[in-house]
Amino acid sequence: RNALVGGKYFDFDISNCMPCILSVIATKYNCDHPNLLYFVNNREGVYAETAELIKKIITDYDEKTTKKLFIKLVYGKKYNDVLREEYPDQMRGVPIVVIKILDDIKTEIEHITQVLKVTYPEFYIDCCKNKKVKNIKEKRFQDFNLDGSFLSKVVERYETNLMSTMIRYLCENTQLTTLEKTYHSKKSKIFGRVITYEYDGFKL
Repeated sequence: RNALVGGKYFDFDISNCMPCILSVIATKYNCDHPNLLYFVNNREGVYAETAELIKKIITDYDEKTTKKLFIKLVYGKKYNDVLREEYPDQMRGVPIVVIKILDDIKTEIEHITQVLKVTYPEFYIDCCKNKKVKNIKEKRFQDFNLDGSFLSKVVERYETNLMSTMIRYLCENTQLTTLEKTYHSKKSKIFGRVITYEYDGFKL
């Protein structure tokens, strides 16, 4: 992607997107989430504290793993499982790692998820159907992260609505997306809108 459009386009995205949107949703539905909110407002500090704790057990721990750890946690995965996947040798024989802030955030997310199941039952039913289809196709009944899949679907809806509103505003109220092009043969100019929706942001 960068090889094709590097230097010609600029990326704009929502910083710490999923936790921020989840915090907004939690506030909307009156779910207490002080630990998630603390993480949203102090992400880098929480990353650093978490990495220091893990380094006491895994000496060659790569701090880049911390972001992955939090993303997986938000979507319902246990951080101990992530550490065992990323560092199987170092974690062999190691008892369960306890990181309080992660446990507290996980508890809050679980509560938020249960509240949202009542609000968006159609999304949960759809995820249940996907679980059944996935198990049949793969011919195995492995663990399916049902709650994580459901939460992802709800957050994705908010994210899509947010990005659509932002892109519409830029197109209708600014000239930032306007492209001016000259055809040499006709010496005429045309204007078009150039903006691309991309995950939790857009390319302009």
